Amino acid sequence: MVGTVIVGGGKGERFKGNKVFFPVSGKPLLFYTLIPFIKLKEVSHVVVVVKKEDIENARKVIDLVKKFEKKIEVVEGGERRRDSVLNGLRALKKYSVKKVLIHDAVRPLVSTDTIRRVISGIEKDTACIPCSPLRETVKFVEDGRAIKTPDRKTLCSVQTPEGFPFPLILKKIEEFDEDMYDDAMAFEKNGLSVKTVKGNTENIKVTYREDILFVERIISEYKDWYRV
Repeated sequence: MVGTVIVGGGKGERFKGNKVFFPVSGKPLLFYTLIPFIKLKEVSHVVVVVKKEDIENARKVIDLVKKFEKKIEVVEGGERRRDSVLNGLRALKKYSVKKVLIHDAVRPLVSTDTIRRVISGIEKDTACIPCSPLRETVKFVEDGRAIKTPDRKTLCSVQTPEGFPFPLILKKIEEFDEDMYDDAMAFEKNGLSVKTVKGNTENIKVTYREDILFVERIISEYKDWYRV
């Protein structure tokens, strides 16, 4: 069985508002994020992690997809991403899942193909993350000056969901008492393998208000997929 933790406890400072429940084509953003996971037969359980004040709103979104009869629950997030992820993982313990996906609640356009590639890449002691090639040149900057240009071929932009063997990621997140940019850091810090697979270009993380325009356009093109 594959469990999924959808993490939505961020502050949304650059967005200037709550991204997780921002209305998109008449429904909260979280609704669209849930759809590919609840439609995939490989995914057996979903845990949505949100701030305490958002729990009731999250439950209302889950009511919109209850016809799929997938086991979905809501838990309260923590102060840091690491704390929120840990709360979500602990909520999955009772279901004996073998693999787990950890996904950003504000990535509503992940494809089922990307999710399946990640699931297939998870091994007993190996994580799997979806990546996309960088489109622009990247530079190291110090004090407002560019000091070095890394080889773009050695870099990628990481998406979610990131996939892990469940018992191992739970143990490593419990031990990893630091803030983190992504969950694979808990494997990297311990010298564990992290495999990469192809993501999908539409799978952006909604960060700014203008990102909503892109999401609305894609959703309008695939409106039948999101019909419940």
